[in-house]
This record gives sequence, structure tokens and C-alpha cells, in this order.
Amino acid sequence: MSANSSSFNEPAILFRIQNYNCVSAGALLGACQVHGVSDIRPLFWKGDSHIPKDVFSNRVLFIYSFMALHVKSVENEIQTLKKLARQGVDGEGEEIFPWITERWLKEKLSLGLITSKRDSVDIDRYPGFHFSTGYLPPIEITRGCTYCCTFCAVPRLYGGTIRHRSVAGVVSIVESYLRLKPDRKRIKFLSPNAFAYGSKDGRTPNFSALHELLSALKKMGVPEICLGSFPSEVRPDFVTKELLDLVVPFLSNRVIVMGAQTYNDEKLKEMHRYHDRADVEKAIQLLRKYGFVPHVDFIIGLPGETFEEQDKLLTFFETLVREYGIRIHLHTFMPLPGTPWERYSPAPIGETARRGIQNLSSAKVLDGWWDHQIAYGRGKL
Repeated sequence: MSANSSSFNEPAILFRIQNYNCVSAGALLGACQVHGVSDIRPLFWKGDSHIPKDVFSNRVLFIYSFMALHVKSVENEIQTLKKLARQGVDGEGEEIFPWITERWLKEKLSLGLITSKRDSVDIDRYPGFHFSTGYLPPIEITRGCTYCCTFCAVPRLYGGTIRHRSVAGVVSIVESYLRLKPDRKRIKFLSPNAFAYGSKDGRTPNFSALHELLSALKKMGVPEICLGSFPSEVRPDFVTKELLDLVVPFLSNRVIVMGAQTYNDEKLKEMHRYHDRADVEKAIQLLRKYGFVPHVDFIIGLPGETFEEQDKLLTFFETLVREYGIRIHLHTFMPLPGTPWERYSPAPIGETARRGIQNLSSAKVLDGWWDHQIAYGRGKL
């Protein structure tokens, strides 16, 4: 979303920054730098703070970034600001945003909606950050997913394809991070399935690519390599002895975040997860054997889920916590736009399940925004 005020001469970009889009500004500014679009000053309007005063003395391109999931939380603000909007953009921003910015600088930006091409961005070209934001985010090593789970928007955003940043590209970004912040110790990553790095089909591990990446980071002296922790979780069927033997010598994180989603094999089939409950239990056992604490993602309130099934889910949680000392990260089902389940309503959560969740939360073995997500699900955004 952009707004144009042509009564001032000095061009500036104003980014509206919220918790959910804090990476966007750096990624888009970094893309502008790659494309040589630099005659513009970035301004940042963060959280509940007042709009920067500089806005009123500059020619301003106002950038408002959000996903459909966040519409309700920013609805009032959008209603107030929408009269300023000249352009709507859908899709990956690294190529289309510099183009829009350049058109705006030349006063050639027209009204309308632009949809960027799917699977068109070579993520190796773009650093994903910009020094002006003061934030060095987890490094995106993989974009997209080929599994096409029915509840997930990621495969639909990227056409069911998968792309990886090269080892040289990752190393270059790490070098920049350490140059900008020499005392930085920890390097984290962004991936829908960290253990699938380098995989051509997204479903078969590429051991050599993963080893090459971790070896390169170790060789350059990264003090703490964190892979498989948020926001680079792993799939249960990728947790194998061979793969853990490969990564353990390199990783400093002792928590592995893993997406299980449910205990129910029938539901897992409906969700197109391509793994079952046995895979989840086997992965948890292996992670514990190798000294990791599994932090496992589950979803409650799946379409058609009964109170009895929810009670069994809570019993499953209690068993896993008792036998393996895992932590639960719980979500409530939210129908996301563009997914096969976008029109499905979340099942209500029964009182027995709620009490079980609260007990596990009080015991500090369950976390997540499941209670806040109930409202999103009911809104069917």
C-alpha cells in the first residue's frame, strides 16, 4: 500500500512496522539496494508510537505490509489510511518493490493492483536485511514447500515449489552480520523445514548440502549455529539417525522445534501431512536420545474434530511430556486464505480439553497463542 504526497522535494519511504512484519522493511530495503534504488530515506513508524514528524516535511512513499491473517488486527488503521492508497501489491516483494519505488521516484506510479509472478525471485540475489533497520533477522535458507498441507498457505504463496539460498549466499550474509555486529554469537535461520536444506524435491534430505552449509559456518567461526529451532522447524519424517549424526557436531541449540500437528492418523491424512503418529513418536525418541528437547507444534480445533478426539489429544500430550520431557507449542486451527481449508470453521474446544491445556500451561510444558487464535478462526479471515 502506498501513499504519495508530491508537495515536498526530499523523497522518503515510511514503513509501518508491527511485530508480525518487522522483517519486511529490511528485506524490501535490501532489495532496493540490490537494484540500485538508493535515492530515498527510510523512516520507521513502529507499534504504538506516533507517526515520525519527518513525514510532514518530505515527499513520502508510505508502505503498509500485512498478510490476510492480520487484517482484523489492523482493520481500523487501514480504514483510516486507505484513502491515501494508490497501489496494492500481492506476492513476493524483492523484485516488484524496487520497481514500484523507482516508478514513484519518477512520478510515474499509477493506480491499481499488482500481482508479482510466482516462483520468480532468486533468493540468492537478496540479503533479506538492511542495516538501517538495526535488526539482523534469521537468515532465510529455504523458501516454499512441496507438501501442500491443506491448512497451510506457504505452498500456495510459492506455487508448491522450493528454493534454497546457496552456501556462498548464506556465508556472505553471516559475514555481513558479523561485520555489523562483531559481538554477535548466535546465527539463526528461517525455513519451513530446516532439515530439507538443499533438497531438490523438498521431500528427500540432501545430506551433502546440509553438511556443506554447517561446515562452512563452523569454518568461519560462527560461535552458535542454531538450526531446527524457531523459525526453522523440522518435519518428523526428516528426523533420522543419519541426519542427527550429521548435524549434532555443529549445532549449539538443544531445542528442536518439530511440526506434528495432531496425534490422529486419519486427520494427518486429511491434512496431507505424509507422516503418521508413529513417525512423530519415533522422531521424539530419537531427539531425546541425541540430547535435544523436542518443542512440538500441534493444532487443536481442526475441522470436524470432536471433544473426544480433543481429549485424546490432551492425553497424548500428557504421555509425551511424562515419558520424554517434551514441550508442547499449541495452535488453534485458523482458516487461512488460499488454502483448501479456507472455508472450514474451527471445531469448538471442549471444557475438558481446555482444563487440560491450562494445567499443562501452568506446569510450564505448554505454550503458544492458541487462546488468541480462537478469535482469528471465528472471524474466518
